[in-house]
Amino acid sequence: MMHTSFFPTLPQDTQRQLKLCGITTDAQLAAGVADRLHQELLAAKELFPGEDIRLTKAELETLIQNAREIIGIPEERQGYIPPVIEQPKFLPIEDEIEINAPKQEEAELAAETEAFLGQLKRSGKHKGERRPITCGHPFLLLCGAFATILVPFFILSLIGLPYILLLSDFRPLGNDEVVYSLLAFLLIVPYLIMVRLVHCSVCHMNTFTFRNYPYHSKAHRFPLLGVPISTALRIIFFLRYTCPACGTEQKLFGKRSRHRHSH
Repeated sequence: MMHTSFFPTLPQDTQRQLKLCGITTDAQLAAGVADRLHQELLAAKELFPGEDIRLTKAELETLIQNAREIIGIPEERQGYIPPVIEQPKFLPIEDEIEINAPKQEEAELAAETEAFLGQLKRSGKHKGERRPITCGHPFLLLCGAFATILVPFFILSLIGLPYILLLSDFRPLGNDEVVYSLLAFLLIVPYLIMVRLVHCSVCHMNTFTFRNYPYHSKAHRFPLLGVPISTALRIIFFLRYTCPACGTEQKLFGKRSRHRHSH
């Protein structure tokens, strides 16, 4: 039996990607052009690296063709969207509410999609004009930066302390081995506490995590230091930084903008 509506049967991820192009109904999908839709998805992917966009042109062509077969658009009328037939006004109230409810929900969804596309176009137009936003927790971010700077000293202590205790007579902190173990522990504790507390005000990714994930092209990278430590140094010396995950430029102190930063 043929489905009366094709769009709701698609996977949620596919629906989400189509909605980025303003596609929310079978008729809109059937009237779409795969090449144009694919270009719009590529533009959205460039402006929003965090969005999972992976529909290919071939997949879009298949979806469009399936939608055309479902709603029965002949070859010569493909690309034509049939007008919406208004329901008779003499229907019982219960039936009228039942018919209009899906239409109202579809209209609200279309309005949200249109607003998102407008925001997408404005973001592309003013992409080079963005100014740094003020982060939400500047002192917490600063403490996290200093804690991250201690990580290399912790690693050096793991290498140097065994040498001091086992291969030399140098005992700067006395002969008690527990003191040296406690020193190494104290170097890493601040980082272990702060790494989960400090996150980006925009994408909420942990700013100083050493977990392997795709860094943004604007992430700070100093030679031999890695992104987290480079970001921490940038915060300490300049009181501003670029989020290594989403690429949003942020400053620790300053007047907050009344407009929300979109990314």
